[in-house]
Amino acid sequence: MVKSLEAHGDYPQTVYRVFDDIKYAKAFINGTIRFSLLQKYKCIEDKLRRDITEGEAHVVHNGLNYHCSFASNSFYILCFHRTLEAAKQSKFGEFIVEITNPQQLATEITKWLETRSYKHFGGIEGVNVKYSHGKEVDSKPTAIELAKLTYSQKPSFFSDENEFRFVFIRESCKDDYEFIKLGKVQKFCKIIEY
Repeated sequence: MVKSLEAHGDYPQTVYRVFDDIKYAKAFINGTIRFSLLQKYKCIEDKLRRDITEGEAHVVHNGLNYHCSFASNSFYILCFHRTLEAAKQSKFGEFIVEITNPQQLATEITKWLETRSYKHFGGIEGVNVKYSHGKEVDSKPTAIELAKLTYSQKPSFFSDENEFRFVFIRESCKDDYEFIKLGKVQKFCKIIEY
């Protein structure tokens, strides 16, 4: 029996997504959700969003450097802010969507992924971004911890973003973006004014 995909990870009660155009915010709450290929952020034209460290884990323990990166599989991410304050301070737009049940949204997206013909691993994972890239850590990282940091770690100068991510892993890269089409998700998403 094939095990179905599951949404998993650590989910806050509420997260916020920022858009630079009201039409994208409306598309989101109407169920069209765009994930981006993680590696795209290494060379994206928008310098505010560019992070050349994406997909690479790096921590230091007792003076030794620990690195990890993935050459295979494709990681797709959807980024949020963990607080309304971080969303309001965002440089990425002025239209904020509040998601009041991110775990349920992740579950709905995971169900949609199961209907696709290409192979996904594990379903949507909810991750809190760690701003520890290149920093000293208290204990030697395990191989699993390093692997997870490849999609959940950023340099400390991004820490004002207070980022939370949905992540899914696909067997191979199809496109820079994956558009999820859920239908309306307004039961736990709404555009808010600030």
